[in-house]
Formats: sequence, structure tokens, C-alpha cells
Amino acid sequence: MSDIEDQRDQLNQLIQNGHLFEALRLAEAIRQDNDDPYIWLDYAMLFMSTGNMAEAMRELRKLLKVHPDFSHGWHNLAGLLMSDDLYEAEKALRRTIQLAPDDATARMNLGYVFYRTGRTKSAITSMRKSIRLEPTAEACYNLGRILRVAGRAEEARKLYEKSLVLNPNFSPAQDELDEML
Repeated sequence: MSDIEDQRDQLNQLIQNGHLFEALRLAEAIRQDNDDPYIWLDYAMLFMSTGNMAEAMRELRKLLKVHPDFSHGWHNLAGLLMSDDLYEAEKALRRTIQLAPDDATARMNLGYVFYRTGRTKSAITSMRKSIRLEPTAEACYNLGRILRVAGRAEEARKLYEKSLVLNPNFSPAQDELDEML
């Protein structure tokens, strides 16, 4: 095993054991010696895990300047932006999808951004694409919520049911179905 693989194993062990600040120091040392975008992403996400969102954002932006075609970086940047700036999050998600057209989660998140910015038709389209790519309980539930709010209760009910077929323990979908009775 190479030195970098040993370091990554050690880093993962620290994270799994909840030693985030120690992991952050190790990730910084690995990051300084290596330009791998996944290592850099791990480093940025450790800042997020320790509650330092501003530093996580700075590291992601630096990462994307060096690796502008790294879709995972764009997707994680969008995740951070979704709580503060939906329009910037949309740009990052569009870039993610441009680089990784089959990223179902990015399409689901873009649907959420469309919905939150009042573009219900675009939200539904994006969510449907997400479900076609990778049907998940969460995606079916999210589309069901949008359709229910849009007054399309029967379509919503079917999606909640599909959500429960995909994951019988997905309680938000069951709660919605119970509320519809």
C-alpha cells in the first residue's frame, strides 16, 4: 500500500471514530502534499463537519478553481449554498449536471431549488428526471410533496406509495399518506 493510501486509511479511521479536529490536521497535511481533488474535497468537508462552513466554502471554491471539471466539488458547493443563496446553488447544480448528466441527486436538488424559487413546472421536470435516473424513496417523496402542494393529490399519493415500496421504513411518505386519509 502506498503512503497516500495509508494516510487516507488513517484519515478515515479518525473520522469514523469522531476525531474530527485530528482528522482535519491530517487532511491538511495530506492535502498540502497532494493535488488529488477527492482529498481536497475531504479536507473541505471536514471543515463543514466541524461547523466551519465559511472555511469549507473557501476550500471548495479554491478546489474548483484548480479542478473546474470536478463534478463532486460543484455538487458539494451547491449543498453549502442551498441554505444561503439558491441562485448560486442553482448555478453550481447546473454545472454538476453538465459534468455528470446522470447524477440523480443533483437533479433532485435542482428540482428543490426550482421549487423554492417558484418554478414549480421546472421542479417537477427535474424531479421526474431524477427518479428516471435513480428511483429513491426520497426523490419520490419530494416530487409527491411538490405535486400535493400543486393540487395534484392523486399523483402525490402514488409517489408516496412508490416511496414506501422503495423503502418501507421511510416514515415521511407514510406520514403524508396518513394525512391524506
